[in-house]
Amino acid sequence: MRKKCNFLAFFICFLMIFTLFGCNNKEIDYATLKRDDANIGGSLTFVYDSSAHIAYFGGENQVVQYYDANVLNNNTAGCRVGVKIIAPTDIKDFSKATLIMNKIEYTEGSFLETVDGEIQNFANIYPVVSPDANKIKFIIKWGDKIKEQEYEIIIVEGTLFMNEKGEVSSMTYEEIKKKDGQPKTENA
Repeated sequence: MRKKCNFLAFFICFLMIFTLFGCNNKEIDYATLKRDDANIGGSLTFVYDSSAHIAYFGGENQVVQYYDANVLNNNTAGCRVGVKIIAPTDIKDFSKATLIMNKIEYTEGSFLETVDGEIQNFANIYPVVSPDANKIKFIIKWGDKIKEQEYEIIIVEGTLFMNEKGEVSSMTYEEIKKKDGQPKTENA
């Protein structure tokens, strides 16, 4: 009888723990998004809505700067904005962190900055933006059994874009393509 009671007590405790914590992915705080330290994109207004996880760039007559291709960083040419992602304090092991942006997956913390071979708790991303590609979504999963987190970058309406010649225009992306050819729009 005593063994039955011990087993039942253990089983009830197990069910309570399972019910409380479950097998689902754990939710943690979201990362913090800030302007990158170099202010890639130029002198743009930046606002991060931490409740919606949206970073807003630009404003009426503010100009997103154009950058030439950078082979060292594997960046294509185009107008870019820079976002610094600071990992949640709950995360201590970055080796399983994954970022997905524009159908490209960066695994094993490869998107995070490294110093002396050590993965740091932050990353800088520099997506290409344009009048017709003014919303960029990306997902971060910080590790196994941790719920993925979705973020968005939005270029505010009225923001202008510089072309490769340094000219600023309020033309749409389609108008720019007709005038200047086929600029690359992949994000890296």
